[in-house]
Amino acid sequence: MKRNIFILLIVASILIVFSTLIFASGTIEVKDYIKGKLPSIFSFYLSSLEELDLYEKEFIDLLHKLPEEEQKYYAKEIYKNGFSPELLKEVKDGKKVQIPTSNPPEARIEWFQTGNIEPVTKFYTKKSEELEDNRIGVLAGGLTGGGWKPGDPWDYTWMADQIVGRGLKRFRVSIDNLDAGSVDLDWSIPQYTIDPSHDSLISLLAQNGVTMTYVLTFWDKDTWPGGKGATCPRFKEEAEIERYLQFVQFMVNHFKDRIQNFEIWNEPNIEQCPQWIEAADYINLV
Repeated sequence: MKRNIFILLIVASILIVFSTLIFASGTIEVKDYIKGKLPSIFSFYLSSLEELDLYEKEFIDLLHKLPEEEQKYYAKEIYKNGFSPELLKEVKDGKKVQIPTSNPPEARIEWFQTGNIEPVTKFYTKKSEELEDNRIGVLAGGLTGGGWKPGDPWDYTWMADQIVGRGLKRFRVSIDNLDAGSVDLDWSIPQYTIDPSHDSLISLLAQNGVTMTYVLTFWDKDTWPGGKGATCPRFKEEAEIERYLQFVQFMVNHFKDRIQNFEIWNEPNIEQCPQWIEAADYINLV
């Protein structure tokens, strides 16, 4: 009797291990499953799916067959609200979605061939991840500003779409505004706080093959609230230099796994306080 129970326990253990191995072998993460089906930027939108089940795989297979704008619409729905059977049903039923469109300014079309009435076709660029480095890029001279405050909603996925969708390979960026005279320089936003949305933007661009340069401009807000009383020209004193080095260490340590280049200051030759750094002091700072 004991021998029979022992044998049954062994058989049951083998079946459990075998079924676990079969289940494990059938799992796949979203970033691997969308390869060849959707642009890699979608792995970010669909990241909440993690290891896919049969329904989520079916959803991605259906998504693959949709026009690009509808793909983005449904992917962003999952990013905002998560996956649901109702969303899968909408895609299966071919439900028409209302995609917001901007109204472009009126364009004048000039025909250069008399009698040519063929339709005008728009050229579409390849996405950043599909291109070698073309040295074409864009600058975001401060991700804060415009009345934004840390924690406020910010559609950073829109910015990522603009960069990746246009095939840009370079991005020069700073979280704080780079110009002392800018109305978007908000002295109330701490320089040692990195909002999750800014962090996610950097990660998203890095995943899509964009080379980034972070500009290390430091307004020393804790020392000079509102910029009042700030030394000018900057970095004449060792204590101020030390505060800058601490800031640099903080930012580089945080972003070094995603950002390739770090730039010491923006336009130090602009004789506006507290942005101006004289040449000898700048060399010493570097």
